[in-house]
Amino acid sequence: MEMDTIGNKSIQEEQEIADELNKKQQQELDDLENPNIPKAYNKFPIWKIKKAFIIGMLWVFLYAVWYYTEWDAMETFMTWIFLDLYILFFYAIYLGWKKLRKKEHLGFEQGLYYIGYRFASFMILLVSVFSAFCYYHLEMKPLTMPLYTITNWTKTVHFQSMMHIGSEKYYDDVFDTMMGYLDDGYVLYYEGVKWLDDEKSSEKFDTIMKFNFDHELYDNMSKIYGLVMQDNRRYIDAAGENAVNADVHLSYVIDKYEEKNGEIQVSENGEGVIDISSLLTERINTLNDRQMWLLRIINKSMISFMLKNDYTSDMITKGLGMEDVIDVILQERNKVIAEKLSSPDHNKIYIMYGKWHFKWVLALLQEKDPNWKIVEQKEYLSLK
Repeated sequence: MEMDTIGNKSIQEEQEIADELNKKQQQELDDLENPNIPKAYNKFPIWKIKKAFIIGMLWVFLYAVWYYTEWDAMETFMTWIFLDLYILFFYAIYLGWKKLRKKEHLGFEQGLYYIGYRFASFMILLVSVFSAFCYYHLEMKPLTMPLYTITNWTKTVHFQSMMHIGSEKYYDDVFDTMMGYLDDGYVLYYEGVKWLDDEKSSEKFDTIMKFNFDHELYDNMSKIYGLVMQDNRRYIDAAGENAVNADVHLSYVIDKYEEKNGEIQVSENGEGVIDISSLLTERINTLNDRQMWLLRIINKSMISFMLKNDYTSDMITKGLGMEDVIDVILQERNKVIAEKLSSPDHNKIYIMYGKWHFKWVLALLQEKDPNWKIVEQKEYLSLK
């Protein structure tokens, strides 16, 4: 009898649990079919979204803004107010759009959560894509500068691709490689437009470039990229008498430009020329350490992306409307480089020049002598 009683109680308890589950499932179905709740709300699984998720994401965003801007309490509070207004604004747009199309819409509370969920999801997606972009270009496939070895079986040229700002280790690696070739009897050819004490040419060059091109430019750029500026003097001094300037005078560039495009008209008050060095200096002085760190991550990622893709570089050049300027700065100088490399003066040359020059210089060499070919290529990390 006692066993039967215990068994009946167990069966009864199981039945009560099953009835409770059925009631909950039926209530969920009733809620979904409730005609008082708009179908749009039924379709959107608001019941699956926890308030903590939305509020948490907004707080994360607010904290990130505060962390990088170092705002005070009032500025942080105003940012929170701005976020609230942002959500209300988009809910108003959503509501107007639904009414215009005579569609059912979410209520005020559900609508706010709906917009908040979309905003939080968008921020997660944006940060994820941005982080993946930076990680790929800085860690998975970082920017490298190639060292090409080319020969026509009479002369051997080691063409080290350079960039004006890079990591200190990159320049150290290039220096060590150069010293090794100098010990083997090579001569250093280096890039360096001669422009000192030519104020007229400098003013004309600034006019066609649309910004002041001075010694401080690369120094300031290196600061916002977290890199160092290329120091040509270090390599030239080490090479001593075996260093040869394989570049042109700035007046040569100006003459070639004016032959194709007419005389450059320089404004007396510098109108149309941006003092970019001063702007960079001002910007650097206004950024705190956290903002500078974030800016450097962005800048390094972008320069890595652009320099690895010739198409991107060409697109930017065309977008800025500077094809005629770049044509002279690159192509006219490339002709001079090719002539110097082809001359019988030296048969063993180590040359340091900008990355964008190489493919054109090689093409010019091959026009004169088809025997020129790449026999070896090494890569040097340039931003790490």
